[in-house]
Amino acid sequence: MKEFTGKVCLLTLWGMLFPTSLAVGQDAPPPSVRQEKPKSEVEWMDVKLRSSQQILEALTQGDTDHVATSARRMLIINLLEQRLRKDDFKHKSEYQGELNRFEFATKEIIRTAEADDIDGCLAAYQMLCASCVQCHKLIRDQAN
Repeated sequence: MKEFTGKVCLLTLWGMLFPTSLAVGQDAPPPSVRQEKPKSEVEWMDVKLRSSQQILEALTQGDTDHVATSARRMLIINLLEQRLRKDDFKHKSEYQGELNRFEFATKEIIRTAEADDIDGCLAAYQMLCASCVQCHKLIRDQAN
């Protein structure tokens, strides 16, 4: 029951956080056009990829508000994905380490964006990118 309640809370949070468009500076589509919540790992990754691209775009524009917004979205997606993911990795401790690095980098992006520190945001974004590449290497190695 506890796990079910946790999933309901996470999905409710998802609906509250993402009633608007994922693109920076665009209005939300009408409710009838909105996509369903991501259900597969590919869809989770697509949202995280778009959010990371939006962070880069906002960094180049010096828009720390949008940097923070996109990073928060990415952090929530990551938490949802971790909670709902069922995979068992043979290198679980390495995978968990990458998840921790990802979370730290994302929180650092938010912290530095809130401080209006574009250079700090850039450094944290680089950490985030490195974490993503390393994690996907682990996942690819798992598949081989």
